[in-house]
Amino acid sequence: MPGLEVLQRWRDAGNPVPVIVLTARDAWHERVTGFKAGADDYSASLPRRGADRAHRALLRRRGGQAGPSVASGDLRLDEDRQEAVLPGGEAVPLTGTEFRLLRASC
Repeated sequence: MPGLEVLQRWRDAGNPVPVIVLTARDAWHERVTGFKAGADDYSASLPRRGADRAHRALLRRRGGQAGPSVASGDLRLDEDRQEAVLPGGEAVPLTGTEFRLLRASC
């Protein structure tokens, strides 16, 4: 399912999660479509690290949790370093995919 359709369904269901659309499509009408679907921001040129920082800033503005780390049980994810921090304090570097999967499950 296309991302904007997912976003529209979220908004229709009352899901207020902040969303920044990151895409290679930057025509004005595509931006309008993104905002109509419920995007809070739309960027066609934001680098990945900048996107992560922008996302945390958007969460802070919306009153959500947006610190440099996310925790679930004894595991902590360091957003800035892209690492999993184990209960004993050992930091384990993660690939982008590993990090996103763990973050989605926290």
